[in-house]
Amino acid sequence: MKLSAATALMVLVSSQAVEHAPVVERGVAGLQAVQFTARNAAEVPISCSISIAHWYSLALGTAPSKGLVTATFWFDRSRGAVFKMTDDDVRLPVEVLWCGLEGKSWATRFEVSLPRHAGVAAAPMNLTCATQSGRLHCR
Repeated sequence: MKLSAATALMVLVSSQAVEHAPVVERGVAGLQAVQFTARNAAEVPISCSISIAHWYSLALGTAPSKGLVTATFWFDRSRGAVFKMTDDDVRLPVEVLWCGLEGKSWATRFEVSLPRHAGVAAAPMNLTCATQSGRLHCR
């Protein structure tokens, strides 16, 4: 049986597309839950967000003075990767986590250190955030 040139080209292109298609990881099996809490000790509201790709970010929440922003992340000890789960259990790789003053959180940001060491259990991230020189500082 002979394939036409057009059919062969379609098979080649579709097989290459499959090779380069991203793998969508789902579920929390094998992952460790890591709680994140940012306590707002500032006089103004704060907001926290994550970067999940070079140009995409997701808001985690906003907290008034004395309020909290909370979230659950998932840590893969075998790879040292941190994920935020979608409502339909898709793992979104987290590149950056930050909190800043509401309305200008990126310009006033404090970048939160994420667990990135393979083979080591991740600890909860409990921070208290306050303003310092016009920016947010968390400890």
